[in-house]
Amino acid sequence: MTLEANRNASLSNSDIVQRCHHPERQIIGGLPYGNLVVKLSAELVVKFGPGVSVEEADNQRRAFELLNCSVVRVPRVTDFFTRTDSGRTTGYLVMEYIDGDISESVTSYQIDQIVKILSHFSTIQCPHPGPLQTGVSRGLLWQDSGKPNFETVKQMELWLNLRLPRVKSKLALERYPLVLCHLDLAPRNIIWLKDGSVCLLDWASAGFYPRFFEICLLKIMKGAHGNYETTLRDRLENLTDDEEAQMLLLEQSFYNGIHYYFPQCGTTSSGIN
Repeated sequence: MTLEANRNASLSNSDIVQRCHHPERQIIGGLPYGNLVVKLSAELVVKFGPGVSVEEADNQRRAFELLNCSVVRVPRVTDFFTRTDSGRTTGYLVMEYIDGDISESVTSYQIDQIVKILSHFSTIQCPHPGPLQTGVSRGLLWQDSGKPNFETVKQMELWLNLRLPRVKSKLALERYPLVLCHLDLAPRNIIWLKDGSVCLLDWASAGFYPRFFEICLLKIMKGAHGNYETTLRDRLENLTDDEEAQMLLLEQSFYNGIHYYFPQCGTTSSGIN
């Protein structure tokens, strides 16, 4: 099978896997030793790799349904499947191809557009924390020990507070609304379309959390893309003093999770009471 096969033909899972590993594949995104994005046709791309999960696919499907496409676009998911070879499982996320530009240098006007998108996010709420659908929470905040699956805000609060053993003040999250958060707003995940609209990629970390979780991730990633994270933070609506205090505790919990070992307890809903 060549890459010049009929683009209108329906591709089987085996066809997609073969194209992902074809020597003439067209890589349009991803990292050399991580997940990659390969163009399948004029209409479709596939993101594949060991880090591509069903939660990411479900998140992206739900974001597509929830978000106003006049504010932000999300590529439509057409399929997700996995293949296991020699004990290694690879996820394949097939989605709509969005034609536009990705730039590591984000302009002031473009940052204002991202601010509008996050304002739209804040109008979309859910009573339960975690991914936009169901499953485990993924992303930087949850990488230190296992992948937690929260059913309640109290469970999430306890999981994070386990990483604050010597801190008198603790996170108290139940009084904050849970809003849609992306949690990976790196420039590489933003497509700027020619008609002026914006498309967000990589929904693996997305979920419903207090709004300062998004700002905390921007603070943690400060300097990763020049002044982008700091400028974006400065243009967002100010947090209350209480939210600022909670964000500092969240940040400390994150760094403690990186620097110290914590038991696996509390990484699933059944393990937190």
